Amino acid sequence: MTARSSALALALMPMVLLLGCTPNQADEVIPTAAAEGSPDVGSAIELRIEPFPELYFAVRAQAAGVAAPLDLLDVSARAWEPVQAEIGSFGGFWRFDLAGLLSSDPSGFLEWVAEYPETIPSRGGGSIPMLGPGIAMHAGMQAAWAPFLSEEWPQRQEALEAARQRLEQSFMPKHREALSHMMHSLGIDDPGLTVPIYLVTHTQPPGATTYRSRGGPVVVVSAESLLLNERFSDLEETLLHETCHTLDAASDKETDAFSVLRRLLAERGISESDGRFHDVPHLLMFAQAEQTMRRIFDREHVAYGDSARGNIAPLYERSGQAAIDVRRHWSDYLDGRIDRDTALAQISRDVAVSN
Repeated sequence: MTARSSALALALMPMVLLLGCTPNQADEVIPTAAAEGSPDVGSAIELRIEPFPELYFAVRAQAAGVAAPLDLLDVSARAWEPVQAEIGSFGGFWRFDLAGLLSSDPSGFLEWVAEYPETIPSRGGGSIPMLGPGIAMHAGMQAAWAPFLSEEWPQRQEALEAARQRLEQSFMPKHREALSHMMHSLGIDDPGLTVPIYLVTHTQPPGATTYRSRGGPVVVVSAESLLLNERFSDLEETLLHETCHTLDAASDKETDAFSVLRRLLAERGISESDGRFHDVPHLLMFAQAEQTMRRIFDREHVAYGDSARGNIAPLYERSGQAAIDVRRHWSDYLDGRIDRDTALAQISRDVAVSN
C-alpha cells in the first residue's frame, strides 16, 4: 500500500468501526422553521470510483505539489506544467479535467484533447497552451496506465471503496432529504438531476470542483485531502457544498437565493469584476451546506469552514467579516427569525458597508 492510500485507509479505519454511532437520530437534529426537507425529490447524488479519473487527478495533484511525487506520473505532471504556469495550480480547468473525468482510459482522453487548438486566450491577455500539453500528458499517462492499474490502483481503490461504504451508511440514506432542505431553503425548484460525484484520492487545490458538461454537472472530490482532520463530516459537507453548485447552475429562476443575492450585490455597486460578487454567493453555499449538515445529520457538526487544514487557516477566518455576515443572517432565516429576502438584503448591505 502506498503512503497516500495508507493515509486514507488509516483516516477511515476508526470511522468504519464507529458506523453505528453516527448521530443521525431525529431528536438530535436542529429543527428549521424556514424550510423542511423531504426524501421525495427527483435529484440525487451518485458516488463513482473509476481508475482513469484517479490517475488523471493524481497527475494534477502532483503537478500542484499537494501529493507526494510518484515516479510513474513524472512525465505527465511535467507535461501539465505549461498549462499550470498560465492558470495557476488552484481550481479546475474544464477543458482538460472533464476529459480526465469522463474518459475510461488514456485513449479516451486523447480523443478529447486531439480536437483542441494549439492555444486559447487567457484572461490575463496571454495564451494557454493546449494541444501540445494535452498530447504530452496522454503519452505520459498511456505509459503509466498498465503499471498504475497493477501497482497503484488496487490499494487506492480499496481505500476509496472504504470511503464510499462509509458514505453509503452515514450519508446516502438521508441525502435526498438534505437536497430537499437545501432546495427549499434556497428557493430552487427540484431539477431532477442525478449528480455524479467522482471520489479520488487527490486533486489539485481546493480538493473539490464542480464542472458543467453537456450531460449536466459533474463533480470530483478528493477524499484524502478532506480527511486531514480525520473528521468524516468534512467530506459529507463537501458533497452538499458541491451539490449547491450544481443546483445553482441548474436553476433558471430569478427568485432563487443566489440570483437574488447577485442582483442585490450589483445594485450596491459590486460588479462581476469585484471578487465579492463571486465570493459572497460562494460563502452562502458553505453556510447552507453547514446548516443542512446540522439540521439533517448531526446537530454537533463542526463546519468545514471552521476547520484548519494543515498550516492553512480556516476558510471562514480567511474570509473575514463577510463570512460572519453571511452565516449570521442565513442562520436567522433558517431559524425562522427573518424571511429569505430579508436575510439576503442584510447580507448584501453588510458586505457592501464592511468593505
